[in-house]
Amino acid sequence: MKSREVERHLRQMRWPEPSGALRARVLSQATTGPRVVAWSDRVWFSRPWRLSMAAATILLLTADVWPDVRGRTEVSQSPVVTAEVQMIEQTVREAGLPASVAASLARRMVTSRPPALESRSVAEQVFDQEERR
Repeated sequence: MKSREVERHLRQMRWPEPSGALRARVLSQATTGPRVVAWSDRVWFSRPWRLSMAAATILLLTADVWPDVRGRTEVSQSPVVTAEVQMIEQTVREAGLPASVAASLARRMVTSRPPALESRSVAEQVFDQEERR
């Protein structure tokens, strides 16, 4: 007999069932008790908790990104920022991308910098003036 045939015969063979007395004796001496679930398991495996944490994260991210409309004051735009925006847009257009993509990339590059000391960043003023044209 080959090893494959032996394995096949062993897998097909019916094993004897334990007697009822043996089963009762084993179950009577089992030391398992009720499992205590830790608070961390309840928190992390709870669907409402995970959804609330996802919602809170999204809320915090949008609160940081969402523009604040109250209390803005106009500040004169910097010629350096205007030149940078125009250079970025021109480079993107020369690469063959549409004007809307060029404006979007220029906006990302200028607004990704640390915020200015003024209540309204120079980049926002540049893009507001472009939208007015």
